[in-house]
Amino acid sequence: MDRFAARRLLLAAAVLCLGLALAGGPPGAASAARSSRAPDVVIDPAALPPGPGTTLVHTDGRDIVVRTGDQDGYKVIRPDLPPRPRLVGTTDRGYVVTTTRASDGASTLWLVRLDGTVRTIRRLPSAATAPRLSPDGTMLAWTVHGRERTRLVAAHVRDGSLIGSVWRKGYLDVADVGRRILVTGFQPSRTLWFRPGAASTDLLFRKRMLQADIRADRAVVAVKDQDDGFDGMCLSYRELRDPSTRFWRSCTDVPLTFSTDRAHMVTTDIRSDGIGPSYLEIRDAVTSTALARYTTPGGYFGDPVWEDADSFVVRVWAGGHAAMVRITTAGIVERVSRVAEVEADNFRALWWTFAEQ
Repeated sequence: MDRFAARRLLLAAAVLCLGLALAGGPPGAASAARSSRAPDVVIDPAALPPGPGTTLVHTDGRDIVVRTGDQDGYKVIRPDLPPRPRLVGTTDRGYVVTTTRASDGASTLWLVRLDGTVRTIRRLPSAATAPRLSPDGTMLAWTVHGRERTRLVAAHVRDGSLIGSVWRKGYLDVADVGRRILVTGFQPSRTLWFRPGAASTDLLFRKRMLQADIRADRAVVAVKDQDDGFDGMCLSYRELRDPSTRFWRSCTDVPLTFSTDRAHMVTTDIRSDGIGPSYLEIRDAVTSTALARYTTPGGYFGDPVWEDADSFVVRVWAGGHAAMVRITTAGIVERVSRVAEVEADNFRALWWTFAEQ
C-alpha cells in the first residue's frame, strides 16, 4: 500500500522516569532498562484540525477507498456486498474482504476487483477465525476451533481451493503468514510452523505469542509471572529465529501495533479491554522507552494502524464525538475523517477497516 513520507516537527517531549524495570535488552545493550512516561497530550476529536486523507486502503461503509495520487486524490470502489465488509488485504487482482452473516456468524471471503465487480473466494464456518493474507497476496490462512482441537487451513486466493489443512490439539490462531504459516495458542501453550503443502507442523517453542512479524524476525511472547504479571502473564519481545534473544520484558504494557519499519510501537495498559483503551503511548520498539502519551477526555481509542514508519491512524471517541485521527512520531495530531456525533456504544459510526500491510 502507499505510505506517507515522514514529516514535520521534532517531538519535544521530556521523558520522565517510572519505576518499571524492563529486564533484558538488545544485543550489546545493558541487561536491564527503565521504562519511562512522557507527558500527556489530550486529544479532543471535535477540535482537531483536518489533515491530508490517509494513504491506507480502507472501507467506509460498504465502499473501499484507495489513494490514487491523481488530481482527485482518491478512488472509491462501490462493490455489491453485504453490509460492513472487512478488509483482509490487497492482491494484484484487487482486494480481499470478508462479510459475516448475522444469523449464524458464518462468513464469506470475497475478491473485489479493481472495477468493483466481486467474486466469492470461499465460505467459512462460524467457528473460523479472521483470515490472514500472505505478503504476495496469493495465500489465505485461518483456523477453525473445534472441541479441544483446531483445524489449520490454507487456501489459494485465485479460486479458494485448499492448499492444505491439519488438525492439532488445543486452541490455535494464525499469527502471521509467509511461505510458512505461524500459528500460536494454548491448551497447551505453544507456537508452531504450519507447512500447508506438506500438511505438517513443526514446534517453534512452548509459549504462546501475542503477535509476530515473520519478515522482521520479531515476536511478542507471553511468559508466566505469578508475582508481577496481570493474571499471571507478562510479555517479552524477542527474535523469531532465536526466541532466547530478548529485547525487553514488560508486565504493565501491551503492544497494539508496530510501525512498518519496526522502530516504534503503540502500547497501552496490559489490563485494557472492553470498548477500547483510554490512552495510547508511542514507544521505541527495541528499548520500550516511552516517547509520547495520548489521552482523550472520558473517551477511548480504537485499533491503531500504521500508515508508514512515522504515522498511524486511530479512531478516537470523546464527549459524543468521534473521528479518525492521524498521530505522528513527530507529535502531529490531525483528523483524516469528518467529525461524527455518536453515542459511546455506537460502533457503526466511522466503522473503517484497513487492509493489512
